[in-house]
Amino acid sequence: MKNNHILKLFIIGLVIIPIFSFAQEFTIKQSPEEIQRKKELKEELEYLKFQTRFFEALHLKAKEDYTQAIAVLEDCKQIYPEDPGMNFEFAKNYYLLKDYENAIFFNKKTLEYKPNVNVLEHLKKIYRSQQDMASAIGVQKQIIALKPERKAELIILYIGNNEREKAKKLLLELEDKNELVDNTSYYKRILFTKKTKKAIKKYPIGENPNKKEEDITVDGMRKQFQKKKKYKILKKLLIQENKLNKFKTLAEDSKSGLELFPAQPYLYFMQGKAQNKLYQHKDALLALFAGLDFIIDNNKLEADFYEQIHLAYLGLKNNKEATKYLNKALSLRNVN
Repeated sequence: MKNNHILKLFIIGLVIIPIFSFAQEFTIKQSPEEIQRKKELKEELEYLKFQTRFFEALHLKAKEDYTQAIAVLEDCKQIYPEDPGMNFEFAKNYYLLKDYENAIFFNKKTLEYKPNVNVLEHLKKIYRSQQDMASAIGVQKQIIALKPERKAELIILYIGNNEREKAKKLLLELEDKNELVDNTSYYKRILFTKKTKKAIKKYPIGENPNKKEEDITVDGMRKQFQKKKKYKILKKLLIQENKLNKFKTLAEDSKSGLELFPAQPYLYFMQGKAQNKLYQHKDALLALFAGLDFIIDNNKLEADFYEQIHLAYLGLKNNKEATKYLNKALSLRNVN
């Protein structure tokens, strides 16, 4: 009985072992074409997985779920660690989360692939959000190396970095070459205004015994600003003038204030609003478009600008542009 059992096992072994050996030999001896086909199939599957996850990350970013978008991008990173499009999406999501350190890291990583104006623009935007104007200037110079016609944008950054002399020099250089664009002519008004002893027109206090109390308050603020030259005081003065519908003095004081604080977008807004109220709509547009360049991560103020631009175009009977900027304002209001 025992011998029969051993004999059966021996016979089974004789049958199975050759079959296994044949199968193993068949696997090992695949043709080069078959090996290449399997390799390509694997790569295609990986690419498909990358694309699927990448577009999922884009969808999540559109839904403003930036943290989850980053988590999905991490899956993409496991497949193609150096993909520049993926790295740029990392940068944009981190920026929207205000994680500027990681945003800068992935922006720079994207630029390792090759210089790109859109990526450089985003990096400049991050630096401006951090009020790091010196770094933003450095990035703008890289943009100019790719797009020489973008040189005028340095004027805005020089103003923002309180480098007035460099801004003036560049402005004159571009004017000499007939290369001034858009709002640069308005900056010339601000930068080259002749200085007087009084940055803001000074109105005597108490000369009129019938002067209203609110007028005395405005005059007091003006005198305080005249003495201290502080932006906060100027802003309070302009708010009060706007509240009291004193648009002529609002226009004068905001314009004078711009000579001292040319990088403050609120002053451009008040200048534009005052000019609109005075029916000087072209002057309003010049101030408002110039001021837009200095708005950083402030949807409310940007929407306020667009509303004033809308009103200026209405005053100029340009309904098409008026509607365009009203829609921009409404879109930003909805974001908030």
